[in-house]
Amino acid sequence: MTRGAVLCVALQRNMIFFLKNKMIDWNQFPSSKTELFCILDWLSYFCNMIKTIAIIALTLTVGFAQGQEKRKELWNQVSHYRLAGDYQKAITYMDSIIMMGDNVSKNLIYRGSLKQLAGSFQSAIDDFDKALSMDSNLKDGYVKRGIAKLELTKYEAAIEDFDSGIGANRSLDSIAYRYRGHAYAKLGLYGNALNDYNEALKYNARDVELISEKSAIFMTLGDNEKALDLIDLALKIEKDYIESISKNSILLGGSYQNLDRLLTLALEYQNFHPGDAQNNLNIGYIYVKLKQPDNALKNLNNVTGELANSYDLHFNKAMAYFYLLDNQHAIEHFEVAIGKQPDTGLSYVYMADCYKALGNKTKACESLERASSRGILGAQEIFEANCR
Repeated sequence: MTRGAVLCVALQRNMIFFLKNKMIDWNQFPSSKTELFCILDWLSYFCNMIKTIAIIALTLTVGFAQGQEKRKELWNQVSHYRLAGDYQKAITYMDSIIMMGDNVSKNLIYRGSLKQLAGSFQSAIDDFDKALSMDSNLKDGYVKRGIAKLELTKYEAAIEDFDSGIGANRSLDSIAYRYRGHAYAKLGLYGNALNDYNEALKYNARDVELISEKSAIFMTLGDNEKALDLIDLALKIEKDYIESISKNSILLGGSYQNLDRLLTLALEYQNFHPGDAQNNLNIGYIYVKLKQPDNALKNLNNVTGELANSYDLHFNKAMAYFYLLDNQHAIEHFEVAIGKQPDTGLSYVYMADCYKALGNKTKACESLERASSRGILGAQEIFEANCR
């Protein structure tokens, strides 16, 4: 009962006491008696109303607390299944979060991103459409919708979305330039594509996939000298197998997504060069991508020389331990990787999940906050749901 309700009841009781003890001859005051009864009735009604309001307020407070707890649990499930690669389950939990009615536009974008990861591009576009109809200033919605349209070969529409998405922040702009360049290349607008790739490379000059895309364009344009110069540059800095040991696979248009083929080539190379540190790192990376952590560690532990203390080695070791549920070793390697590249946000996301599994909420929240500050999608929402 609120303080107001308590005071009201006390007032009501005092009034009754006054009537019983202070009125000497009640029958002598008929008009006063009627008025006092009216006052008492009104006071009773008023007090009941105050008590009702107090009950409603208490109910709303309890309901809000329960809602916060439910939201927190739902975000935990979304985070868990997303990191585990089970995007459909993550989407199911996002459905429940959206139905709760908070931050609907941003949550629609997040669900759309999960649908993209699951390969449901048109359904993702539907989510982005709804979100942008609610808030047209969500630039990440335009960029993500553009990527989905690109997957569906809607190149002109994708370019329009990328145009709208550029100008938000450094991280998002680099993504928009990259994928708008892909769209231009698909349309044969190679000059525009090269311009966009150059803009994207300003954010990460070591992005070998973009360097290789530029090489492929110059090859298409017949400028083999520039194409080979770019391949040589890629070979010096990339940690993936195609770029590091097989020029032919680049020139023949080898797919970066075909990990099984990539692994076969890398293992064949390993037969002739078992001590090649770069190739062992590449094989470990591929096994991590294939979620075969034991095989990954077997090869990563054979990396020697300068690469043995590189960001790529420690990040991939951390991911291998993550998949093995060895959270303590995963954290140790994530921390080393972050020391090598402090601006990397992805390590913080996985490290937060490790700390959560170890029951260290404080460290988990610190990691999520750092991931959010580095522009990792969904990190802020998960932080808000779990750490506020």
